[in-house]
Amino acid sequence: PNSMTPPKTNSPRSRFVRQETINMSKSRLRIAAEYGLPIFGPIMLGGRCPAYSDLQQLLESLGILNGLLLACSCEFHAGDYAALENSNSIAENLWIAYQLLTINMFVIVLTFVHVTVLFDDHAWDDHLAWWRMGGRLVIFIIVILTVLPAVLWVSAVTQIFEDTYQVLFDGQGFVSEQMATFLFPVFSIGTTVVIHITFLPHLGDPQHVPSELDFPDSQQEVDDMLSALRLVRHRRLFLSHGIDTAALQLLEKSDLLSMGLPVGDALKIWQYMKENPELLH
Repeated sequence: PNSMTPPKTNSPRSRFVRQETINMSKSRLRIAAEYGLPIFGPIMLGGRCPAYSDLQQLLESLGILNGLLLACSCEFHAGDYAALENSNSIAENLWIAYQLLTINMFVIVLTFVHVTVLFDDHAWDDHLAWWRMGGRLVIFIIVILTVLPAVLWVSAVTQIFEDTYQVLFDGQGFVSEQMATFLFPVFSIGTTVVIHITFLPHLGDPQHVPSELDFPDSQQEVDDMLSALRLVRHRRLFLSHGIDTAALQLLEKSDLLSMGLPVGDALKIWQYMKENPELLH
């Protein structure tokens, strides 16, 4: 009977194998969702973090689009549709679209203000941390709050035309009842899928800029200085300028500012260099 007892599976190696299997399954599931779910997959599961300037332009574009949709929604609110057959449905769709667009405008404005105030072109580590923690979700919410009101607005406008100009949808002309019902859903879903397919070769790639930037040996003391001052967010800036220990000896306060460092951070680094002269030798 003892020979038939299954071997123990709680060894370190067995636990390691199980954990690696779980991680691999999660990775495959994430990649499958990224490839198979348009909009949600690339935004919520994609490996890339947009650059600071790209994120600003995206928020600006979404804000302009949201404002145009809000103006269109308000324009149709001015009409009197009480006599129409689907007046209740029209009023509900227009009102919900108006509310969602207004909320979305608040989200866009608040996000844009925070991104502008808290980040800059050189604070890549902070920017990346925000994107991983909640930035993806914020952008996804903004996109949904832009698309959903647009769908409600199109539905309301279609009902207005159907009830007001029924002759347009009697099948005698080019526009039929089926076209009025399915034109927007079919084309919007179809174009979304086609656009998603065209970007499939670019999905699943690793982060195009690493979250941890490794300094070469000649710059290790610079890295230690930034870590001691809790200014690791400026690693990318020092790397891009090729500042190593030898170059650090030649820097003046004006040089630190011209590199793009905030005044407070530049003064911290300058004070640290003065208090630690051995760093310059």
